[in-house]
Amino acid sequence: MKIMKILLHITFITTTLLFISCGNDDDAVIVANNVISVQDLAVAIDENPTVGQVVGTVQTTQTVGGGALVYSITTQTPTGALNINASTGELTVADATLFDYETNQTITATISLIGVTNTAMVTINLNNLPDLLVNYTETIRPDASDGKDAFIYEYNADQNLATHPDFMAGMYNSQETRNLIRFDFSQISASATVQSVELSLYSYNSTANGTHSGINTSLLQRVTSSWEEDTVTWNSQPTTTVDDEVVLVNSTMNVQNYLDIDVTNMTSYMIANPSNNYGFMLRLEDETNTSTRRMLFASSDNADSDLHPKVVIEYSVYE
Repeated sequence: MKIMKILLHITFITTTLLFISCGNDDDAVIVANNVISVQDLAVAIDENPTVGQVVGTVQTTQTVGGGALVYSITTQTPTGALNINASTGELTVADATLFDYETNQTITATISLIGVTNTAMVTINLNNLPDLLVNYTETIRPDASDGKDAFIYEYNADQNLATHPDFMAGMYNSQETRNLIRFDFSQISASATVQSVELSLYSYNSTANGTHSGINTSLLQRVTSSWEEDTVTWNSQPTTTVDDEVVLVNSTMNVQNYLDIDVTNMTSYMIANPSNNYGFMLRLEDETNTSTRRMLFASSDNADSDLHPKVVIEYSVYE
C-alpha cells in the first residue's frame, strides 16, 4: 500500500512538471514568433506642400499580433520638417517652408518604435517645380543725401558742382552744360525681368538758370565709365553710348515736366550688370548750335523734394 501511494505521488509530480514545462514552451513560441520589424520609407513629393499634408506611412511587419505600437521621430533633417502619428506611423508636413527644393532637396528622418530594436530611415526627395513669378513695382526718388547727380559746365571745366539744385542740358555763351545722374538699383536682383522703367523729371523756374528756353531738344544717354559725384568735372566727365539713347523733344512751355520717360532698355542693362551701372547723362541733341538755350529740371539737391527726379521700375522675379 505504501508503494502504491509513493507511485501515485511520483506520477502526480511528474504530470505537474510536464504541464508546467509545456506551458513555458508555449510562451516561448509566442515571444519568438511575435517579431516586429519597422521598414524604411522612400518617397518623392513636389516641393512647397501644405502644412498637414500626408507624406507617407511607416510600415511594420509583425508575425503574430501583439500590443499597440508607438511611433516616434528620433532625428530629422532639417529639424521640425515632419510630424508623425504615434499610433499609425503616418508622416505629415510640419513646416512647409522647409520643403523648398532650392534649400533642401532631400528631407530625412529616423523613426523608432517602443520595444523594437531596429529603426526605419525615411527619405523624402523633393521634386523641383517652376518657381512662382512675382511682379513688383519699385519707386526710387533720392534726396540730397542719397542722390547721385552732378552738374558739369564747360565754362568752369575743372569745377565740381555736385550740389547744384539744377539738372540741366544747355548752352550759354557758347559753353555747354550737361548733367549726370545715377540711381541705385542694387535692391533689384540682377536676374529680374524688367518690364518697364519710367523716369520723371520736374521743371521749375530756377533762380540761377531760369527755365526751358530755345531749341532745347535733348538726349538721355547711358554712361559707360565711372564717375564720382563729389569729384567729377567737365574735364573729367565719363564716356557715354548712343545705344538705346532717348530723345527729349523740344519743350513747348517755359516750365514743363517730362514725365514717364521710357528708359527701359538702358536701365535693364544697368540692373542686369550692376557693376556697370554708371547712370545717365543729359545733354543737348545739337551741341554745335552755340545759341543760348536750355532744358532745365530740378536735381536731387533741390530744396523742393517734390521736384526731385524719380524713376519707377516694374519687374518680375521668380520666388
